[in-house]
Amino acid sequence: MKSGHLIPARIQTGEPAGAVTVFTLTIYSGQLILACVQTGEPAGGVTVFTLTMYSGHLIPAHVQTGEPAGSGTVFTHTMYTGHLILVSVQTVEPAGNVTVFTQTMYTGHLILVSVQTGEPAGDVTVFTLTMYKGQLILAHVHTGEFAGTVTVITDNYLGHLILVHVQTGEPAGAVTLFTLTMYLGHLILAHVHTGEPRGAVTLFTLTLYSGHLMLVHIQTGEPPGAVTVFTLTMYSVT
Repeated sequence: MKSGHLIPARIQTGEPAGAVTVFTLTIYSGQLILACVQTGEPAGGVTVFTLTMYSGHLIPAHVQTGEPAGSGTVFTHTMYTGHLILVSVQTVEPAGNVTVFTQTMYTGHLILVSVQTGEPAGDVTVFTLTMYKGQLILAHVHTGEFAGTVTVITDNYLGHLILVHVQTGEPAGAVTLFTLTMYLGHLILAHVHTGEPRGAVTLFTLTLYSGHLMLVHIQTGEPPGAVTVFTLTMYSVT
């Protein structure tokens, strides 16, 4: 237990009763993030995400049941170092799709990692949202929304308010972010379109609504991503 090694033990139903295959994946040492059974993959396919204890590297380990017992596919995403913010399994997307949000330890950058199960094993879509850095305040899953809908609000030392909304009904990985700068009070909406080239971002800077944030409301009855924002201007006298 002290080594943090990840050890899969697999029982082969076609083998003699009680037969077990055990293998130690020493490079996957770290804290367990998510063990997801990918139902869209061959029966029994499993992907395990770990975060290494010392470096914070995000490591997916994919076990293929069609491969020889004990075989594993490993992908070390070293650039996604940082503190875990949120792991979301988007159930309305193809089975097994996973979105991981991390925050780098030194810069505070928010990083979205989307794993597509329909793609070749280990294929990952990455969005590095460097301007939206912050410390985690709340990670909330909306149970009344589509399964897997997630809202994350963060705040960093500069006072930026950040709302991260993952739309499971949208193309896989679609993300809407809102920030409110402490000094200018500008409200900024950034929408990441996964159907566009990787990393494409649409920005809307709503300078008119500068001021103190009062309410951010996601309108579930409206088109996906519709949001109503109420602010109180900093210099208002009424």
